[in-house]
Amino acid sequence: MTKLTSREQEILDLLLIGITPKDIANKLSISYHTVDFYRTKLYQKLGVHNIQELMAKHGGTVNSGETANSIKSDVSSNNRNFFSQVRFKMLILAGILIVAASILFVWYFFLKPSASIYSVSLASVENPFVITLGDNEPWGYFMSINPFSNKKVRITEGDNYTLSFSFSANIDIELLYVYFADINYNRLSSNSHLKGSIQANNEYNGLVTIIVNKTASSKEPNANHLIICTFPYTNEQPTITFTRLELIKN
Repeated sequence: MTKLTSREQEILDLLLIGITPKDIANKLSISYHTVDFYRTKLYQKLGVHNIQELMAKHGGTVNSGETANSIKSDVSSNNRNFFSQVRFKMLILAGILIVAASILFVWYFFLKPSASIYSVSLASVENPFVITLGDNEPWGYFMSINPFSNKKVRITEGDNYTLSFSFSANIDIELLYVYFADINYNRLSSNSHLKGSIQANNEYNGLVTIIVNKTASSKEPNANHLIICTFPYTNEQPTITFTRLELIKN
């Protein structure tokens, strides 16, 4: 017989006992294309053109019975082990994904602070908030707004809020301040001063903290009022133009 390499002899023996190239590739842990390459070389060296000629010419050189069954059994066992490992890894991955999805669900719906609930922006440079305060003689002027009317927030004792602002006024004002009140206009916080000694048409900005010392009497969000006031009373009615007015629950 033509001299063969050890790998060619190994593949020849497996072909002669009826093992398919695909199973040979699995058995030897090589690619199908590598097996096909060696098979082509074997055909050339042995002077045959197909597996039938190879079996007819050299089929008696090895035992084909139990050896073939043993090889096929090994290949089948290897395949089973491979797919078992794949299934196990897929189950582990599915479990990890389920746990991660559950954690994300709990965090998003129960633990994550919602910006749409705990903060509200009432004004921007593009959309200024212009208010003309109402007469509250002899104390000054005031305006009531409902910043959380659609946010499901109830002002509660112990809460504190940061009010960020930027504004200008049409007249001189000695003091501009804010506080929270309930549906009956009972105070829920002390006064927080935005700015004193305000000069007409000048822009002022900053932030203040509003500390709540009483819970709103009504659970309805529209019962929560932010009161904007000036002091003292003036002969002219003040108009305030906010280019930033953002209330954030801390």
